[in-house]
Amino acid sequence: MLIEDFVREQRGSLVSFKRLDPATFTQFNAGSWSYIDFKSYVEKHGLVLDKFVVIDNRTFNNIFYIDPSKGIYKNVTLSQDYFDLSYGLPENRISMVDALSALEKNKNEYIEAGKYLSFYFYCVPETFKIFDFQDRKRYLDIPKDDVFKVWKDIHTSLDFSFSKWDEDILDYVFSCAPTPTNLHKISTRRDSLGRIQIYRGVSNKDYLSTGYLSWTSRFSSALWFASRFAKNAAVFAGYVRLENIVAYIENSSESEVIVRTKHVEDIVDLGLIIPTDEYLYRTLNVCKSEFRRYTRIVDWEYSLRYSSEISGVHDLSHIRRVLLNALLILKCSGETFTEQEEHLITDFAMFHDIGRDNDFEDPDHGEKSVCYLAENVFEIDEDLEIINLFIKYHSRDDEDGLAALERLEGYSDKEKDRLRYLFMICKDADALDRVRLNDLEYDYLRTGFAKKLPLVSYSIFMNLE
Repeated sequence: MLIEDFVREQRGSLVSFKRLDPATFTQFNAGSWSYIDFKSYVEKHGLVLDKFVVIDNRTFNNIFYIDPSKGIYKNVTLSQDYFDLSYGLPENRISMVDALSALEKNKNEYIEAGKYLSFYFYCVPETFKIFDFQDRKRYLDIPKDDVFKVWKDIHTSLDFSFSKWDEDILDYVFSCAPTPTNLHKISTRRDSLGRIQIYRGVSNKDYLSTGYLSWTSRFSSALWFASRFAKNAAVFAGYVRLENIVAYIENSSESEVIVRTKHVEDIVDLGLIIPTDEYLYRTLNVCKSEFRRYTRIVDWEYSLRYSSEISGVHDLSHIRRVLLNALLILKCSGETFTEQEEHLITDFAMFHDIGRDNDFEDPDHGEKSVCYLAENVFEIDEDLEIINLFIKYHSRDDEDGLAALERLEGYSDKEKDRLRYLFMICKDADALDRVRLNDLEYDYLRTGFAKKLPLVSYSIFMNLE
């Protein structure tokens, strides 16, 4: 079983279930008892045989004892040893079969108290949450002021289940949603039509559904979702008008936009390269010899220089990844570069952070790197003026570097245009490694081929030390 399929089973919603019968009992029997023995055992303890069900779309943890009217959803194993097993504190131990019997005899305390968030958290496994809320029609029992809050809690606890929601149910739920009060945090990034750009990352385009409700205002978040399995991944971009946003959920890891896909305009696949094993083998093999040669220089020079205050954010691994990103652009983009241009870009990759003396945001570390280069001997053959300029301004706004290039003397307009493009490639090779910070935004990238590499760069980050 593929990892993604396992996650879909455990973190997704059920497709269907059926009552346990002699045939399915035999298939999933984890003990030595017969179906007749099992039937006699459960009835002896006050349980109802017809309440044992099998979930069709799960390979593991697929047997449950359920009574939706009582809020009972318990995952069980078809073994007498399991039912007889006691758990709990020493002074209050109880067997599993007695615990199920108690659930049958007593009312659910959370339902009785109207504490539906607690009910879904403690009593309903992920696989049954949509079923209980929607098909069991529990949403009609929940006060209107709480309906969206409970739905949102279910929504955020599940993956891969967007298509299970009925449109009529969503209409009702979203009509109960409060007006978002935090849209000002993303409204400043509107286009000329007043729309904001949003993204959706999928690990397999084969599962693409018009029922998607969850988008994000951050490309980096979409990239993470796409990168989880990445066998057929994609990141989609689109636009949404503020009045069509149901909710904006902001936390440390994601900036989620709840919106119905029918309200997302101009959806496009960003065309990111999928880092399959075959692609990585083929492309990295092309870069292998240069990467080995340059990393020997990097490891030696930085071992002499690097401050102990530099952590994993800007350590040697970062330099190696930027170097590899640069080589991928040089060798695999299909563009032609002169030998001097290749040296400019690879030398930038190797030495752009050589003067960094801290691990914080530091717009001056490019200039510090230039100063360090000037005081030490390195094997840099190309025009030092250009490499110094690239390194000095890589840590500043693009406009500052482009203005410095414009001030260069002795270069034609055509040569300056080419230098501007090479400078953008250098900045992209560095920016692509922002995947390590979960902070790479698509708009940070400036050149065509670099815009296709975020998934590849994420794979490099996960696998290259």
